[in-house]
Amino acid sequence: MSYKRGFTLAEVVVTLGIIGVASALMGVAIGNAMPDKNKMKVVNLHQSITSITENLLDNNAIYYKKGSNDTCYGLGCQYQPLTTPYNSSTYSGTNKYGYLLAANMKLKASATSSNSKVNFTTGDGVKWTINTSSDGNSIITIDLSGDSGKNCSYNKTSCPKPDTFQLYVDKYGLVKGNDPLTTAYLSNPLKMNDKKNDLKTASADKTTYKTSP
Repeated sequence: MSYKRGFTLAEVVVTLGIIGVASALMGVAIGNAMPDKNKMKVVNLHQSITSITENLLDNNAIYYKKGSNDTCYGLGCQYQPLTTPYNSSTYSGTNKYGYLLAANMKLKASATSSNSKVNFTTGDGVKWTINTSSDGNSIITIDLSGDSGKNCSYNKTSCPKPDTFQLYVDKYGLVKGNDPLTTAYLSNPLKMNDKKNDLKTASADKTTYKTSP
């Protein structure tokens, strides 16, 4: 007479334990391999803003080029008369760059202004605030989650997983990060799944960023 040997309780427990550990390790590996969606958006938006700003500065009917006018140059030319389609008074003064940037985006609704700031929301639900100084420098605040989410910028302690990011645009059109995590993203733009190193770089950042343009 033959007998079929079954699994003992100890063997079942060990097997389940091995499966559990393997699943956990696989989950971590998959998580590390997944791209950081916020990073993808920030890097892509940085490229879009840089491209739009360069195109604006290349158009002498929008901003005077270096050497073509004695009174201003670049984004500091805030009162230069514009030609069609930018000949409205909307595009004159401190908010000129903010409105021009909005005009080149796919907006949900028309941009609005408050003091020296231009506010708008793009079709993907991202909320934008462009704060520009009288000499043409700007701080762009981008809230990726709109009205939902944490609505905070990176802080190692209080906001380690932000949904709001900042860029600084000088009057010559250079666009760079204006907070630790944005700067970390832009210094490592090709690795979209490098969350650990991006956060490590951001947490070690001792730069004093601009609070006003």
